[in-house]
This record gives sequence, structure tokens and C-alpha cells, in this order.
Amino acid sequence: MRAVIVSKPGTASVESVPEPICAPDGVIVRVERCGVCGTDQHLFEGDYGLARYPVIPGHEISGAVVEVGREVSSVHPGDHVVIEPNIHCEHCSYCRTQRGNHCLDLRVIGINQPGGFAEYVQAPERNIYVVAGLSAAQAAFVEPLSCVVHGVRRLALQPGSRVLLAGAGPIGLLMLQTLRRSGAAAIAVTDLHTFRLELARRLGADACLQAGAAASAALREVAPLGFDAVIDCTGIPQVVESLVPYAANGGKVLLFGVAPEHAQMTIRPYELFQRDLTILGSFAVAYTFDAAIVLLEAGAVTVDGLVTHHLGLDGFVSGLTAARAGEGALKVQLDPALAT
Repeated sequence: MRAVIVSKPGTASVESVPEPICAPDGVIVRVERCGVCGTDQHLFEGDYGLARYPVIPGHEISGAVVEVGREVSSVHPGDHVVIEPNIHCEHCSYCRTQRGNHCLDLRVIGINQPGGFAEYVQAPERNIYVVAGLSAAQAAFVEPLSCVVHGVRRLALQPGSRVLLAGAGPIGLLMLQTLRRSGAAAIAVTDLHTFRLELARRLGADACLQAGAAASAALREVAPLGFDAVIDCTGIPQVVESLVPYAANGGKVLLFGVAPEHAQMTIRPYELFQRDLTILGSFAVAYTFDAAIVLLEAGAVTVDGLVTHHLGLDGFVSGLTAARAGEGALKVQLDPALAT
């Protein structure tokens, strides 16, 4: 089969590799769509600690089941499915307390296990979720939306909350819609790109402001005492630093965007103390696939218009470049059946 191989940081090629062999508890999926994520960018650049090279990247996977192992009973050939990429050991203290995203022996499809930028991928039965009523392109948003659901649960918003969201890329736009379903009464969104802000407004943002010094006064007008929750979806440490002052006393700051592994930022401990601020992280998914599927199947979160690039496997590097540039680009999805 054909697959994207990242052999080392900065080096990727499409190669012919053996098809996966189905394990007794395994499911072989023919990949129909696989989204390009910011994590893939970090993996390609060599600043994502969980990565193991060489690797087939890709973890936002949707496709059709083609083979199941002899121990598999819940899915069948022909089922349209999505794959949770985190493979938990199920035995460590974190797994036993429903915190499998921190499993002490965590294996991640597309990070340190063969992923979805390939014609076929294998996953354990417990990582397979059947989807109905979603196209392959829509279903490939289940994984990123499940990450968003985990982050919003971490926030524990109260009804009537005012929220500031930095970054209106694909994740930011999923976050915007999920916040709307989770207690946010007013949401302000900042981004550098006007086309993203226009889409954010159509998806329910109350205030859309171009990021930069000029946004400061406008944000103070929206929330004179600050925002109950401030969320970074950019992964840029300097942006996070700039956001902290906009949190209201007693507010929360969620670092959702993936920053480079060794990046640093400065926060004054006295400010956290004096203003009762809470700083939160949010890593991957945590038993949130079912909720993400419901949100998409019910139409509570829409992904219409979010896919701007539909490429074959040969488009992996150009897709990363387009996604990083931002202007005119939102979600990039690879399709192994498509010739680039």
C-alpha cells in the first residue's frame, strides 16, 4: 500500500509499505479521509515528544472496515467508522481512573504507531466507533472535536459566561460552536485572517476582532472586567502571555493550542495569586468520542465549509504549508484514493 513516511524531522515521502496484518482484536480500516492537524506539523518539524521515527502520521481518521480479527464482535466489514488514536494499556493507575490520555504506556496512532496517511490502518476494536449519517469528510472531524469536548469539560463553564477565544482556525471554530452549547453567553474571537473571522461570525461569535494592538480597546469594551474564560487555540506562547490580562478576576485561562515542546512563556505568580486565576491544560481526548459524534450527527456542531484543501497522499507537505500559512486555508484533508 502507499503511505506517507516521515523518516526523520523535516523529511517525508510517499512510499510503498506492507499492508497491516489484522490482529485477533484488530480492525483494518480503508482510509477515506484523514485530517492534517497542528500536531502533524510539530511531528514533521521534530518538536513533538511522543513521536517515534520513522512513522506514518495521521490521526484524524475516517474510513470503512475491510477486515476484523477473530475476537472482534462489535464492528463488521463495510461499517463506516472513525478511530480514536490513543491506545491505552488499561492497567495503569491513570487508565483505572478514567484518565487514559495520561496512560503510562500510551501508544498513539499516527504519532508512535502507523497512522492514517495511508491506504489502510489498523486499530484495536475498542478504538473503533461506528458513525452514521456523516460523510467521510465530516467524520474525520470527530477526533479534533473530541479533543475540543475534553477541553470544554476541563473549563466547566457556568451559564452566562463571557469567553475570549484566540485563533479561528479549524480547532478554534469547533471550539466556538462547542462553547455555544456549553454555557457561553458571549464569545469574542480574535485572529489575524479576516476570512476566518467572517466564518467565526457566521458560526455564532458575538465579536470578531483582528488580532493585534488595536484589538485591546475593543476587547475591554466587550468585557470591561475581563472574560470568565480565555482560551488559546493558536499554540503560540507569546499569544498566551498576551491573553492572561484579559481574564477576569477568578477567571480561567485554557492553553488548548499545541505549542512547540520546548517553548516557554512568562506568567507572574503574584498575578495568579492576587487575581485568583486558574491556568488549565487540555491534552488529547478523554473518553469524549461519543459526545463528539453526537454533536456532529445532531448538527449541533457543523463542519460545512471548514475543509479548504482535499489532497492525495502526495500533498502531505504542501498541505502542511497551506495550513500553516493560514490565509485561505482551514482544514486540510488527505484522501489516499485521490491522485494529487
